[in-house]
Order: sequence, then structure tokens, then C-alpha cells
Amino acid sequence: MSHDQPDPVKNAETLYHHALAGGPESAVQNMRNEFEASKDDGSFKTIQQHDDYWKSVAGELERTGHLPSMTVAFVRDNKGAFDLDGNGVVSKHEVLDVISDSRQSQANGQGMTFEGIFADNLRSTVPSPKGNKSFYDQVAHTTKAWEYDRDAIEDVDLNRWDRQNNRQLKRELKHDMTADAASPLYENNGALMHTLDASHKENGRLSRSDYKAFLRDYKDRAANGQEDEVYNERNARFVYSLLKGDQPEIKNGPFRGINIDKIDRKAGYSPQDDFTPHQDVARDDISDTQRNFEAEQRQDELDRIENAKVKKADVCDNDLKVRLDDMATLRPNEGYSHVACRLLGIKIDHNYSPEEKREMNLLAGQLKNITTGHNTHRLYEGFIMPVSNNIEKLEEINPAFKARMAQLRAQD
Repeated sequence: MSHDQPDPVKNAETLYHHALAGGPESAVQNMRNEFEASKDDGSFKTIQQHDDYWKSVAGELERTGHLPSMTVAFVRDNKGAFDLDGNGVVSKHEVLDVISDSRQSQANGQGMTFEGIFADNLRSTVPSPKGNKSFYDQVAHTTKAWEYDRDAIEDVDLNRWDRQNNRQLKRELKHDMTADAASPLYENNGALMHTLDASHKENGRLSRSDYKAFLRDYKDRAANGQEDEVYNERNARFVYSLLKGDQPEIKNGPFRGINIDKIDRKAGYSPQDDFTPHQDVARDDISDTQRNFEAEQRQDELDRIENAKVKKADVCDNDLKVRLDDMATLRPNEGYSHVACRLLGIKIDHNYSPEEKREMNLLAGQLKNITTGHNTHRLYEGFIMPVSNNIEKLEEINPAFKARMAQLRAQD
């Protein structure tokens, strides 16, 4: 007896919560259980309806950026479904075979296969700094070391992608927490934030005096019945909580004021994601898919030839960027020389040798030159100097920095 079809968007959201609670492996297992059960439980009148529904669920997971981690989890835990020749790695032609099998199953009236969902995701296109690539290529090329085939997906690739993705998920969680806590500041196009900042001619910082000025103005307006979208009781309570230091998601530690740029970054409003939601390619027929993958393989071969000629490694992969951004982040009461010391591996504030002092001062001056558009007063705690974006330039003009970067890359 059939009943109302479940909502694919709600199901995708539920699966995502499974991933948050128990990891992507848990979400995959729940998805598999539902996939198999819904074939026979009367949820759908036909196999085609069943397939269309699960394509919609997968599409929603892909649109929101949650399917990739599930795909990596599925490939790791069900490697035999893709590693058809048993050589320990997953290649493009094997992904094609899985897609072909899924579509053959559909043609035979048995419906799509569960692994076909993840095979389709592997060939979806992914925006990246070096041009749009398939998700397969993103996973296969997460590491420079490989055992069998640089263009195949190995265990080391799956593990490293997981580490990268987990870092991103942690950042997103922190962003969400900060954005929720700071939401009154951003409502109505940031009206409250601009009002608070205006007390000091919009210097880009929210201070105790800003909060006190707002609360005085609110008290006067409330007494005269002049509350509005900015000066109202809710905002007054929020500003008072900032004044008392009761918003740890926004500001921790001794109160030194809050920089608006830093709140933007903490809330995720300054884009810096490693991964972006994956976009589906058209669900074309298998011959078109074959041509797409063959074209990618030809391009891979051209890339290998070009790389062999140039022999130029990636100057700043994701792991190195994370480390550089951390070293380039200003701590309390720091300036260019402190960041220069961290980048060069020199102990800060000790009895510098003449060579250390010379190298520190040289790099500090170069850091000041690349930090264009940022006056000295903008070097606030938490400011990230643009080192990772200028690594090639700094390596070209500073031999000590270049040698230090070589050491860091060797550690990865």
C-alpha cells in the first residue's frame, strides 16, 4: 500500500545530522538502509520513482556540500565496489564501470545501484584555483606521494582528504557559532554594527565606550518612546552582554575591543574555504561519460608531460597554507618582526645573533611591503599577514625564507 513520498530535502538534512553525530560512515550506512528498504516498503509505486527520489536526495547532499565526505567514506569502507581489478587503488575506468553497471541495472528494470550514487559524485565537477576538475581528481591529487599511480585514488588520498575536510568542518562549526552569537550585529544590513562603530567615526572597532554610548542613547530614546529597529530592548540587552563580556563566541579574554574585520572572519563572512559545494554535471548517457573521462585522461597525460618538463612542485598546498596562515597571525602586542621570527624558525624575544637579527629585519621589511593596503594601525591581534598568497615572491627575494619553506614542505 503506497503512501505519501518522503521529502528528499528533509531526508538529506537528516542524513547530514547523522554525519555530524556519528561521522560520514554513519550517514552512509543509514542512507544504504533506507535506500534498500524503500524499494519494497511501498514508499514508491515504481522503481523509477524510487530512483528519482534518491537522485534528488543525493543532489541535495551534493548541493549543500555534504555528499563528498560521504563518498570518501563509502569508497574507503566499500573499496571492493570500485577496485574491480583488486590492485588496491581506484582508477577512472573503474568508476566508469560502476556508473555503467548502475545504468544497466536501471535499463533492466532493477533500479540504480547504491554505489552508482557515489560514482556519479566522483565525476562531478569541482571549482578549484586551478580550474574546474572532477571530484575524483581532487581526491586523487591530494598528496604528492603515491605508491601505484599518481592519478588513481589510494588510501593515503582518502585519509588526507578526510583530514582537510575535517579542518574545514571545524572552521564551519566555529563560523556558525560566531554568526549565531553575533547575529544582532549583522541584521538589517549591519545597522547595529554601523551605529556602534559610528560613535568613533567608524574606525572599524567596537569598544566599551561604543557600547556605553549606545546604551545611553537607547535609554534616552526609550524614555521618549523612540525605539526603532536599532535602538530597541533586544539590541540593548545584546550590547549590554558585550559590555559585560558575556559573549565568548565573539570575544574571549581581557577586553581590548572587537575588530569588525575579525568578527567577519570568525563568522565566516570573509570567504576562505578549502572546499566549495560540488556542482553536478549533466546526467548524460554512458557514451558521453566515456568521452568526458577519456578527455580528462588525455589532459592528465598532457599535464604529466608538462610537469615533467617544468618539474615545479605546488608552491603552497593546503597543509602549508594552514601552517603559514597560523604563523602569520598576529598575537597580542606583535608586529612584523615577530611574524618574521616564526616564519624563519627563530625564537622570539631572545638574545638574537647578528645573523638572526639581520634575517629577521630583512624579512620583516619585506612583510611590510607585501601587506599593502593595511596601515600600521590595522595590525591588530588576529590579523593574518598575506604570506601564503605571496610565498613565491618572498622565496624569490629572500633565500633564508626559501630554505625555511623547503624544510616545511619536507615535513609534510
